[in-house]
Amino acid sequence: MKMKMKMILFIGVLCWGTTLPSPLAAQSSLSQFVYDVTMLDGADAALDTFVRYEQSPKFYANQDEFFKCAQLFFRMGQKESALKILGKAEQRFSKLKTSAALNLFYLAIEKAPSTIAKWIEKNANKKEYYYSAFELNEIGMSLMAKKKYEAAKLVFQLNLDKNPTTNSAYERLGEAYVALGNQAKALATYQKGLDLNDQPTLIKLALGEQLPYQATVLPKDTTQLFVSEGKTNSQMVFIFVQGGPLPTLGIYGNDPLLNFGSDDFLRVHVKESQIINPTILAAKPKMTAAQAVAEHQLSAEILHRTVKYFKGRGKTVYVVGHSYGCSIGLEYLRTKEDLADGLILMGSDLDEDLRNYEEKEKGGTFIRWQNGIEPYEKSFYGDFILGTLFQEALFRGLDNVKLLVSSNHQQRYTELLKGRDLSKVIFMYGRFDEANGRTQAREVEFWRAHGAQVRESYGDHHSMLAKPYLSTVYEHLTQGKILKKSVASMLAQASAAHEFDFALASYQENPSSNLYHPLDENEINNLGYELLGQGKKQEALAVFKLNVAAFPDHWNTHDSLAETYLLLGNKRLGIKHYQTSLSLHPGNLYAIKALREQQK
Repeated sequence: MKMKMKMILFIGVLCWGTTLPSPLAAQSSLSQFVYDVTMLDGADAALDTFVRYEQSPKFYANQDEFFKCAQLFFRMGQKESALKILGKAEQRFSKLKTSAALNLFYLAIEKAPSTIAKWIEKNANKKEYYYSAFELNEIGMSLMAKKKYEAAKLVFQLNLDKNPTTNSAYERLGEAYVALGNQAKALATYQKGLDLNDQPTLIKLALGEQLPYQATVLPKDTTQLFVSEGKTNSQMVFIFVQGGPLPTLGIYGNDPLLNFGSDDFLRVHVKESQIINPTILAAKPKMTAAQAVAEHQLSAEILHRTVKYFKGRGKTVYVVGHSYGCSIGLEYLRTKEDLADGLILMGSDLDEDLRNYEEKEKGGTFIRWQNGIEPYEKSFYGDFILGTLFQEALFRGLDNVKLLVSSNHQQRYTELLKGRDLSKVIFMYGRFDEANGRTQAREVEFWRAHGAQVRESYGDHHSMLAKPYLSTVYEHLTQGKILKKSVASMLAQASAAHEFDFALASYQENPSSNLYHPLDENEINNLGYELLGQGKKQEALAVFKLNVAAFPDHWNTHDSLAETYLLLGNKRLGIKHYQTSLSLHPGNLYAIKALREQQK
């Protein structure tokens, strides 16, 4: 099965930002499997699936999973099936007996919605019940799906009363008010949820006081321009310039600098213009292009002052810039005295494809790139229902964000940096970059011709932030080790040069070579499907065999190999590997479908 790269859009966080991929779970979701079977074979088969696998070690089936499955059947109108699952849940999870949500769910299934109000009035303050935000949210969403909006509102309000610091509770209650036609109440409720967060977000800024643009003024004290963590007395400093542009530093989640595989240095997160002055992201009227350029140049100045600060204290300083942070790094190289000992720039181009920032008539959209190549239009705010209540403000915020990025990208850095010594730069790009599109060959050659080292990650916009890539950068800079390559990227380039067989044989002779990262299952799997898309079936077969040999206990490697065998007409081996895949992961519907087709 082709592992599609996920593009997650967080409300108020543009995909130029910095997020890290999560590791795949060792077990599979039972509720997802039940849902998939529902789509494939209907409710009866889905219930049989639930009963068969509810205690299988190959699925995680905790209390929440049972609840999700019950909600699924309730939404389909399968009341008896929902009740059967609830009964099993009560037997297995004794805590459910005191769940307020479970009692309300029984009422939602068996009684009129008005009984929910009566139950809440009578029991909401009884101490024997607990109020799970997740469970109440699930029931409310189910009631919304069945268009029982008044009952959903009551459940969401109860959730809010019992879990007043849960931001999603405000949003869900706001959605219920929208469905009931009370937009003023919806907006007021959502605003209260936003006020819980003391950090500015793009949406919070958009709903705040609308002020005309005011230029950012940098503090004179350089130490106010960054946040540092880690080994304070270290001789070595890594400065991270984050993507975005976001109104806050993103160090409170995953810190990419932790992926270097060592903590023997000082980690520094440098601020940017819009972090010091977040109001520019919601300026009304929106910024001009000239104002956006000035703000971007201020971010480069912040980086310069921070580098200078640590160099002045005798430190070895490296700069890591990703996405919008890479763009700031390019401006730093162009306009400042380059004091850094090295720069690792990732996820942005020297000459950006300006289609990323084209104005759209309907607003609220931007361009993404399928597989890093094909452009398509994407909604910035996704399925954010409440966004319709303050659409104008949201679109203005997006326009300011786009201006901050695009105004700088009007410049062509292949011209501005021509003739410069860039030997201190390591440039990394994702082959399937959905945010910027694939880096062009001429830009790669420009970097190399000017002394930079270039590495391609065989993944998306954030793939080069993963530990295999960053740890090899760290070892290269601090220990002089070779800067390793992606096996998948190497094989892809060899295929394009008609040297695939030789490259694969050379790798297999010495798979532990220091030239390459350890084999990555998803990268190799994606390479196989890219080769299939190019009609190179035998090369794809060899790649999928390589993946099965490296990961024989992983269901997806067998699934992809099975699919390729069937494409090549080898029914016996195709069935064999599909059966192996299914034994490793009973929830693999691709294998179920394929085996059914072969039985006809």
